[in-house]
Amino acid sequence: MVKVFVAVGSLLLMLVSTARTIQAGDYAGLSAGIFNLKSTLTDRNGSSADLRNDSVGIPVVLYAGREFKNGLRAEGELFYRTVTYNEISYLNTTSKISSNLWTIGAMGNVYYNFYNYSKVFADTPFSPYVGLGIGFANVDMASATTNRFKLWNGDNDLVFAYQAILGYGIPIKKDFILDASYRYCGTTNIKIDQVNTNFNTHNILLGVRYYFK
Repeated sequence: MVKVFVAVGSLLLMLVSTARTIQAGDYAGLSAGIFNLKSTLTDRNGSSADLRNDSVGIPVVLYAGREFKNGLRAEGELFYRTVTYNEISYLNTTSKISSNLWTIGAMGNVYYNFYNYSKVFADTPFSPYVGLGIGFANVDMASATTNRFKLWNGDNDLVFAYQAILGYGIPIKKDFILDASYRYCGTTNIKIDQVNTNFNTHNILLGVRYYFK
C-alpha cells in the first residue's frame, strides 16, 4: 500500500505545472492514503488495555467546497476509515485477537491558503494551507475473541469528530490541484458493548482537487 502511494505521488509530481494563482470558485476532490493510531480500551471497572494493529489503516475522503479571494476555503467532507486490530495488551501480557473497525462520517472544514498572500510562496507553484474541521463519525467495531473468550460484542456508536490539517496544493494541468496533507483526526469517547475506546489517528493523504469553471 505504501509503495503504491509513493508511486502515484511521484507520477503526479511529474505533471506539476508552472506557478499560477487559482481563482476563487467551487471545487471538488478525492483523497486517500494511510493512517496510524494507538487505541486504548477501558471497561466499566476502569481497567485499560492497548489495542494494536500490524498494518496501517486506510482513509478515503470525498469533499466539495468554495475558495474565496481572501485565501479562505470552506468545504463539506465525507470520510471513510478502516483498520484491523490483531493484538491486545493487558498487564504486560499480549494476546492475539481479530477485530475490524470501520468509521464513516461527515465534517465541515475551514482552511486558510497562503499562496496568494505570502512572499515566500508568491513565485512558486506551492500553496500551503492550514485547516480545522468538526463533524460526526459513526464507528462500527466487530466483536473480538482471544483464547476462545469473547472480549466484547460487535457494536457501533455515533460520536463527535474533529480534525486539524496541514497541507500543500500544487497545480497540475489546468484547473487541477495535487493535494497532499497531514490530518490529525480524533473523536470523543466511543462506547462499544461493555467497553470504551478512542479513535485518534495520524493520516497522510494524497489526492486531487478540481476547480469548476
